[in-house]
Amino acid sequence: MKLKDNVKFSLLKTFFFTVFSLIIIFFLFEFLIRFFFPQYNYNAIFYEKSETHKVFKGVDTFFFKHKSIENFLIRVKSNKDIFEFNNKNKLVFIGDSISLGYGVEFEENYIEIIKSQLSNNIQVIGLSNLNRNYSDINDTITEDLINFLKEGDKVVYQFSYNDIMPINANKNNIKKKETVFQKFQKIKFKYLNYSSLIKFLNYHASLINKKMNQDCLERKYYSLGQYTYAFYSKGFENESEKSWSNFKERIIKTKKVLENRKIEFYILVAPMSLQLKNHEVVNKLKFSLNCSTKDGHKIINQIANDISINLIDPLIEFKKSQNNGFQLLFHEFDTAHYNKLGYKLIANEVLKKIKNK
Repeated sequence: MKLKDNVKFSLLKTFFFTVFSLIIIFFLFEFLIRFFFPQYNYNAIFYEKSETHKVFKGVDTFFFKHKSIENFLIRVKSNKDIFEFNNKNKLVFIGDSISLGYGVEFEENYIEIIKSQLSNNIQVIGLSNLNRNYSDINDTITEDLINFLKEGDKVVYQFSYNDIMPINANKNNIKKKETVFQKFQKIKFKYLNYSSLIKFLNYHASLINKKMNQDCLERKYYSLGQYTYAFYSKGFENESEKSWSNFKERIIKTKKVLENRKIEFYILVAPMSLQLKNHEVVNKLKFSLNCSTKDGHKIINQIANDISINLIDPLIEFKKSQNNGFQLLFHEFDTAHYNKLGYKLIANEVLKKIKNK
């Protein structure tokens, strides 16, 4: 009996020693990564507490769900705030995660900066959500929002290059049974991403299947990722042409509905980091515009010109800001979402355009 107790004690001792050693090793590597690779110390916590309370890059983000707007939310400062349309002239922004202020505090979002600079006689409204395409935006403007607009109001559609997608692309967004991998991803984004070591390992693991050292045709979709169709990535030219054609048709429909009500329509073109020469540091998956066969920036400008839509294009100001020394305008390892400096540039450009009209 004594021998058995000794064996058990020895096993427990070995177990606890092993666990303790692994913890020490983990914290040692964690310290080394934080010290020698500070670029991995960014906040990557992301999870959903409810439909109207989400956490993006560690920032608590609150929304109000208006009964008359089906597919979009309105960001508010706290979960106690409510929103109602009033009789004032309106300036409405509608877009994706950029317009919801992904990863920045409430006051740092470009919509709130603009609101703070305008008269109280104008009701500034921001409609946004994740995983929405231009079909959702068109329907919301022409079926829901139109009921609250009147002559002289302004609607600003925030365009992202990943809005250019094949018509059936969003069929993949239909809710399916959650896989084990998806469940693990939720745990990672909610808890594990506090660790710089985990982010370091995740980054290098994510590169394995992306064929980084191969040419554009071999990398296929991974050569430009979500920007594939906007920039006619090599091998995707036909799908890109159809995607842009479908987008243009829907934009024309939106414009006609608003034009009939004498409501001003703008397109705000959201720059991406790939368009800035010194932002390679945030290009985690090594997307390359060398794999494009057409320039999506020129295409959206041409569409706006062809159908006479007011265009707000902050790209020039983004490039100018780099002339006085390097300033990171995007979140770490994120080619689409701005930090507070980027949002300030967006707000300044919008204010210039709408005040001059």
